[in-house]
Amino acid sequence: MREYIWLPETEIAPTMQSRTQVDRPVAVVDGVNTGTPATLMVHVDHLNRPVRMTNSTKASVWDVIYTPWGAFHSATGAQTLNARFPGQWFQLESGLHYNWHRHYDPSLGRYTQPDPLGFVDGPSVFAYAGNSPVIGVDPDGRMLPGGPMGPLIITTVFRKPPPPITEQCDLGDNSNGGSAASGAGAPPPPNTPPVVQVNCSKIPHQQTEGPANPLSGCGLGDGGGRGGGSGAGASGSNGPPTVVIGRTPDLKNLGPNEQSLIDRLPNLGSPKANWEQNAGVLRQIMKEGRPIRDASPGDTGGPFLNAERNLLRDRGWTYDAKSSFWNPPR
Repeated sequence: MREYIWLPETEIAPTMQSRTQVDRPVAVVDGVNTGTPATLMVHVDHLNRPVRMTNSTKASVWDVIYTPWGAFHSATGAQTLNARFPGQWFQLESGLHYNWHRHYDPSLGRYTQPDPLGFVDGPSVFAYAGNSPVIGVDPDGRMLPGGPMGPLIITTVFRKPPPPITEQCDLGDNSNGGSAASGAGAPPPPNTPPVVQVNCSKIPHQQTEGPANPLSGCGLGDGGGRGGGSGAGASGSNGPPTVVIGRTPDLKNLGPNEQSLIDRLPNLGSPKANWEQNAGVLRQIMKEGRPIRDASPGDTGGPFLNAERNLLRDRGWTYDAKSSFWNPPR
């Protein structure tokens, strides 16, 4: 009989940038039902996939080399370990890897059942980790969660920023107004963003960033993202805005100091890329520990919204039907 010891990645990652948010196997206690149990230390690769076990004398008792899609290329040692890609467990009877919501076939490099969430993870419902098994993982067989720190694109991804608003906005002439900080006609201090006049009726849904937001007061708030929500986070609000998730039609009429998740993000052009981005931002918001409002209670037709709800549940958040808020774990 064996016992397995795992640690949450947040407990052992030295820096925020190194966290993959995948639990790491640490040790196996073999023979726990005997008088001489043996502790075997588990060594993992960059995906938190076990590649070696050593005993108390630091001698290797299990050493494996994988193919890119997770099948054994070679294995040596007297011990065995059935853990594979994060969230997967090798089943000897079928030769497949059990991955919670479906089974993965390493000989084919794909799942044997379709994604239960549909096409939110790309054009193929059978693909594993976006067909990028060297840098990505799918811990529960449902999706490829994303964001700059994973889960799980293990490497940091730098994306091309959205186009500047000056390319698609009707900008007024601010030559007479100068900078509000420097006075009329005076040159602005170094590194001061220019003050512009914007015709808000001609602005498409897009993201703007920076300390001086030329869209403030235009009903687009600090985000102005692809969701077309109301002025969440606009000037005059008290405290950080309340984040709201929901179907797109329900996000068009938000209350004061409310901001939809997609208001903060540009449209990356594909459902997969948008979901990776949304999930990464949602995880960062969850770390703040503030309640998140659900603008579409009872609506289960949106795969993105359902995936966001599943992510909240998986992290221990609870839904209050009376207030329509998701509350963080206590």
